[in-house]
Amino acid sequence: MRPLPPISIHGILALTAIVAVIVVARESGRPSATVQTSHQDQQAEIAIEHSMRASVSISVSALKGQGILDIVHDAAREIYISLPDSWTRREVKGVSLATVAADPPMLGFKRWRLPPGSTVSFAIPAFPSSILAHNPSGIPLEVRVTRVDLDNDRTERDVVLMQKKSVTLW
Repeated sequence: MRPLPPISIHGILALTAIVAVIVVARESGRPSATVQTSHQDQQAEIAIEHSMRASVSISVSALKGQGILDIVHDAAREIYISLPDSWTRREVKGVSLATVAADPPMLGFKRWRLPPGSTVSFAIPAFPSSILAHNPSGIPLEVRVTRVDLDNDRTERDVVLMQKKSVTLW
């Protein structure tokens, strides 16, 4: 099974964002298309595309409203992950830097190619209150989540099995 073309996942994520803005604008009783909330109250969306069963470890650390996200996967083939375009790549381990490439930003997201055996770290300028993960491939994906809150000295761990639907990781 081939990964979805970038427009497919970006189109799904953009449509979801547009619907959310319309719903919130209607509920507020104002005809405004913008919503004023702090970054800590916002949900981020990501998508993970893969062509065979895989496991992904996502570790996030938050301090003073910013964060770092590390992704490690054990798939025998590359995976693709779409992240908000404000999240920037920090570090790559296990493979050369040139092999971890991103498509040009589209609709507020960047689609990153992660080769087998890679660990990639991203800076999160405004840490979200939650992350909604999409699995557009429809192939089962195990996501091991470790969340470290450095402001409150707390660590949470969870394992999520994603099949055909979206899942809130936290």
